[in-house]
Amino acid sequence: MMRYRTFGRLGWRVSEIGLGAAWLFGHLDRSNTLDQSIAVVRQALSLGINYIDTARYYRRSEEILGHALQGVSQPYYLATKAGCEPADFDYSCDAVLRSFETSLRVLRRERVDLLQIHEANTATWKQIIGPGGALEALHRLKKEGLVTGIGITGRNPSFLARLADTGEFDSVLTYSDYDLTTRLAREVLIPTALRCGAAVVLGSPLRGGLLGPKGLDVIEHHPEAVAQKARRLFEALSHSGPLHHLGIRYLLSDPDVSVILSGSASGGEICDVVKAAEAGPLSQDIVATIRQVQEAGGARERDV
Repeated sequence: MMRYRTFGRLGWRVSEIGLGAAWLFGHLDRSNTLDQSIAVVRQALSLGINYIDTARYYRRSEEILGHALQGVSQPYYLATKAGCEPADFDYSCDAVLRSFETSLRVLRRERVDLLQIHEANTATWKQIIGPGGALEALHRLKKEGLVTGIGITGRNPSFLARLADTGEFDSVLTYSDYDLTTRLAREVLIPTALRCGAAVVLGSPLRGGLLGPKGLDVIEHHPEAVAQKARRLFEALSHSGPLHHLGIRYLLSDPDVSVILSGSASGGEICDVVKAAEAGPLSQDIVATIRQVQEAGGARERDV
């Protein structure tokens, strides 16, 4: 049975597993038809997932959701992002407004629940906070009722924490800085987000597939420090269950996290993640083993 958590100061009750829509079109080696993509969304909703995260940057993701969510009557929250698309996106107020206008058209809707600045760490403080910057657009859209909440996403937990500390943002999405290999965002970002009432969303809980079922097949594409930790995890936890299940359950053990996004390309994948979540928290012994691996080379090591 799906469990629900409070989404920061907005007070939404969101499913602890959310649908990350970056892979709705399929994997790089296998594209989905539109009907197959729609089926993934409908499967997620049937499992009790009520939080969906997309972006202009995620290829056909918004277009697919525009079709998949037509006629859906059950309540859900839809989040999208502005940034990274087009390639020369400058994080100005005008750029955010143009991006959002396109998102609404492609999504076939008049508003969304949450608009986030995509990869905020690739912009400067002035581009986001300064006059004529991204925050100005977010405030305008919120005032006009076109969005309920505003947020930031990206890497570099220190910069995200600095943005969150302004108290301007309702949510923060971090990825690849809090998972089985690292607690960097847990230590650097999450305390600030909580103090400011911002919901915490975790993306890529399996670190881009490294901690997934085929992780050893892609391990050579990751930095050696991270790859070494992954190898240790696969070896040390081989008798404790599938590593990708442990990765989901480990993050769900943190009560300060509002939602974990599953970037699923099939109904089977989203069902598998929900199954992992239903198994509940990890034992203290397994958590202790994970912490030993995380701290190898320094607990606050930046794994990029």
